[in-house]
Amino acid sequence: LSGGTRTQRSDAAKGVGWKLLLMRNKFQVTELSKAEGLTLSVAYKGGIVVYLNGEEIARSDMPEGELGPYTPAAPYDKAVWMRSDGHGMKGSGYRRYLKKIESDSSAPRRVRKMTGFKIPADKLRKGRNVLAISIHRPPARWQLYATREKAYPLPTSAYPRLAFHSVDLVAPAGAEGVSGPADKTTPGPLRAWNYSVARRVFTSFYRSAAVEQLRPIGIVGCRNGVFSGQLVLGCAKGIKGLKVQVSDLTGPGTIPAKAVAVRYGLPDGWVNQGWMMSVRGPWFDGLEEHPPAVAPVYKDGGGATQPVWFKVTVPKDAKGGDYKATVKITADGADPIQAQIELKVLDWVLAAPKDFILDMDYFQSPDTLAMKYKVPFWSKRHWELIEKSFTEMERFAGKTVYITCIRQTQLGNQHAMVRWVRDEQGKLTPDITLAEKYLDMAAKHQSIKAVVLYVWAPPSSEGEYSAVGITHDREIFISVLDKKTGKLTEEKGPVWGTPASWKFWGKLTLAMKAALEKRGLDDKMMYGLLGDHRATRKAMDDISAAAPKTLWALQSHTYCEEWKGKKLGMCSAFWGIRAEPRDPAIKRGYGWQNPYWLTYGPRDSTRTVSQIARFRTLPELWITASATSASRWKKAVGVRGLSRLGIDFWRVLDKRVSDFGGLTIIGRYPETEWGHLSFARGTPALLRPG
Repeated sequence: LSGGTRTQRSDAAKGVGWKLLLMRNKFQVTELSKAEGLTLSVAYKGGIVVYLNGEEIARSDMPEGELGPYTPAAPYDKAVWMRSDGHGMKGSGYRRYLKKIESDSSAPRRVRKMTGFKIPADKLRKGRNVLAISIHRPPARWQLYATREKAYPLPTSAYPRLAFHSVDLVAPAGAEGVSGPADKTTPGPLRAWNYSVARRVFTSFYRSAAVEQLRPIGIVGCRNGVFSGQLVLGCAKGIKGLKVQVSDLTGPGTIPAKAVAVRYGLPDGWVNQGWMMSVRGPWFDGLEEHPPAVAPVYKDGGGATQPVWFKVTVPKDAKGGDYKATVKITADGADPIQAQIELKVLDWVLAAPKDFILDMDYFQSPDTLAMKYKVPFWSKRHWELIEKSFTEMERFAGKTVYITCIRQTQLGNQHAMVRWVRDEQGKLTPDITLAEKYLDMAAKHQSIKAVVLYVWAPPSSEGEYSAVGITHDREIFISVLDKKTGKLTEEKGPVWGTPASWKFWGKLTLAMKAALEKRGLDDKMMYGLLGDHRATRKAMDDISAAAPKTLWALQSHTYCEEWKGKKLGMCSAFWGIRAEPRDPAIKRGYGWQNPYWLTYGPRDSTRTVSQIARFRTLPELWITASATSASRWKKAVGVRGLSRLGIDFWRVLDKRVSDFGGLTIIGRYPETEWGHLSFARGTPALLRPG
């Protein structure tokens, strides 16, 4: 925000649902006498209010008087949004549609400007100054809701009526008393400043070092939980020999220093991973136990940046109240930095994740772990890695376990976890040894409510909303184990609808039911996995012949309670979930009370690049969702959690083999890619390698 350089430019508000944009940045005033003559220019859609150090200094295209968060901006003329015939602008396809809207002849008139506003010198203060801008959405004309573009079934109310285009804070020629985050050249010593753990830290953040302040690291938590705070370190040169020490937390009692885990951010944010996963980076995503040998200088920031997390595990028997700890930060050639952690412990005990009322659904990938770490499948080291994933998953309230009984599913498994062994007479018997060990490992770390036997896959699966209910069956792909040699071969099972098929699936069902019964999980078994493309009645009858009352699992665009006469025990839905979050003052659901396991598949709501706050708030939002029509969708009265989230599907392929999976193994077999339902479009990995 200095030297007339345009430092902020974004088309950030093209989303339909935006009502308000709140932005702020900092700049430094070293000498008040030399800081006069600052001017501010902003380009936007809607109306703006400008604040300096918490006080309003200007507004444009906004009404007079007191403003609320959703006070609308001044309206636009009808001609700005509508054609002369009363309809909206034409377009084809969503991106081309919005591009057309933004390139038509009326587009320039939608961008409003505040130009050359003089910043009041008496509102500036020496040191750090905070400039904040709120952008409000103008009201829509009724015609926007009454027309619909034929080329694309999107209401013209989707026109972006609110947007931020640019901001310039300009100092006059010769001014020496102002500097800001855009100034990359100012050298500086090692500095530390606070930053929310819910926000992404980019490698360019050294620009902020000169204007940020160090305050106590505030953390609020309750007993038996884990809570975090963060500092960001910056230096004009690389940071070597970084050490961070934390004392005991003292207050109403003492929480030992060992309860505070120090972690170091890694600049490994995924960019262009799969479909629609690009974000401007790089940024710090993973957390490492040990500091880097050198935190390097990043070209985009002009200095070194290193986030440091403080993760506090509050003991179950800790006393409620305020605690303090001292943090000492040292690095080679730098003066020590001393900070403080201020922890407020609420006198309330958090339940263990196993007991959370959320019923979350995750995919774990043994295949990815073996490929990433280059270890033999099902070796001792492979099992250690699988258990590490389950140990980390323990905090995520997962309630599902998937046992692959066929090969080449959407999970990208070359072979199935259940292998078949051929005896001397040529008869096949299921070997469930791996499945049992996998189940035991999962049960150590989570409360299992569904063991989904992955027994069915389609011959093709575009995963389109319009394709819901297409019925067909792929041949039965199985893995056959030669017990003498240990070699696995890829074979096909019996033909659907034959006595051989009934016997084949009967053997598997009886073996798995016996294994589950020994573990007290006999009522948790489900068959799956149905999607937008679904099994025929013939295939479903074959699979469930030995246990016809066994429930099925479905993950689709749309809500469903049964298919081909078979009842569903779990339904993950997306666009057609038939429920939605609402203002609790109007209506709310109670997902944990719903006997039907309905979950929301957040394909576009959470991605690997989503900020942490998104993952934290989305389950809270959806667990109170309620049915859009209780009379038609009787079981959509509450959503019990989120689904189709990956734990450890990392990039392990040398080249891309599917449209959506990127370099992950998700959908690497074309017939089971699941198209637009691919969870590679959402969150392939909540964990990072290492």
